[in-house]
Amino acid sequence: MRSRFVAKNRSIHPLLVAAASPFQASPAPGVTHRGSRSRVDLNGPWERYLNGSLYDVIQAPGSLRPLGSFRLQRSFLLPKLAARQRAFLCFDAVTYHGRAFANGTELGAMGSYVPYEFEFTRHAEEGSNTVEVVLSDLIPEPSGAGKAEIAVGLNPGWEGYGGIIRDVYVELRPGAFIENIRFAYKLNGGYTKASCRAQVFLSAAEPASGRLELSLFHGHSTVARLSQPVELPAGSSEVEAVFDTDAPPLWSPEQPNLHQLAAHLETGLGADHYACRTGFRDLQIRGRAFELNGRALVLNGVCRHDMWKDQGFTLTPAQMEQDMRMIKALGANFVRLVHYPHHRYIIDLADELGLLVSEEPGYWNMDFQTMPRAQVEAGLRILERIIRRDWNSPAVFAWLLANECN
Repeated sequence: MRSRFVAKNRSIHPLLVAAASPFQASPAPGVTHRGSRSRVDLNGPWERYLNGSLYDVIQAPGSLRPLGSFRLQRSFLLPKLAARQRAFLCFDAVTYHGRAFANGTELGAMGSYVPYEFEFTRHAEEGSNTVEVVLSDLIPEPSGAGKAEIAVGLNPGWEGYGGIIRDVYVELRPGAFIENIRFAYKLNGGYTKASCRAQVFLSAAEPASGRLELSLFHGHSTVARLSQPVELPAGSSEVEAVFDTDAPPLWSPEQPNLHQLAAHLETGLGADHYACRTGFRDLQIRGRAFELNGRALVLNGVCRHDMWKDQGFTLTPAQMEQDMRMIKALGANFVRLVHYPHHRYIIDLADELGLLVSEEPGYWNMDFQTMPRAQVEAGLRILERIIRRDWNSPAVFAWLLANECN
């Protein structure tokens, strides 16, 4: 096994993937500790305001019939932040455009279907805090905010639903943490060796020195383990690890062999741990034919929308599992996830069950030659974020740009 680590500065902030490692924090109501991170669940009742007046109380996550443009608000409790601890407001998905606020300060905007997170460390208060979201699901805000996102997301191709459609929470993280990893590899001709490269995306509140450990597991076996000192600048940075591994078990619909990739970061700003599942497979296009792991591949499956009747985009894990297991039971090897990013749990199920999937950003029956550039950009932002969310999953066969568009 050979290895190499290279540190780089980065200006793009990739999406977070969940993490855990030892961490001590004071107990607080509603706080769940996940190793180095603590989570405050914001699922549940939110007040909905129309034109500045309380209209009703809705449940989040939940899919609402499009109403226009409105504000959601709720309060929550935070413990006192430890030294150098950072606070993030996290949305797994909203539709179709949102602006997030914490304690009266605007944190940023978000588009449809994909995760967003906003740091609000400077505005976090011990005890009671207030979070607000201005959502536009049918008409844009008076300023025009949300016009492009609504045009891309709301169309006659499928039912429209607005709201905070997936989980929402606050996460407390150490001063330096792992944002994401992109795992890439190249298999040799006989699949007897894989040359691997892992790009580890890091975030630090201030410059810090530390050590990064990267491990790859298959079942209970350790396939590779690397350790290297790192120097982190303030902000986002990137570290690259290169290593070889021998004859990795390959992932396929018939044998969905999964590996676990884990990274552990230790710095003077705290410790953080990241883990995700991945897999090795060789996908080739030869002429008009697909090959998977050296064998001819014919995609045989169905299209799936990430919704149930009158329930919208907010499904339970049991419902999602029922859908994917039924598709697998048909004898399918492929699911086209139409026409917008589906819940991350669908990708997890595809990885486990052995179902290839494709993903799309939401362009439907559009004309790229005449549509406003703002709409093009809105869809491309969705596409980039779903790629960053799912790029390590062996089930992802392709990202499709658009459906029935000119």
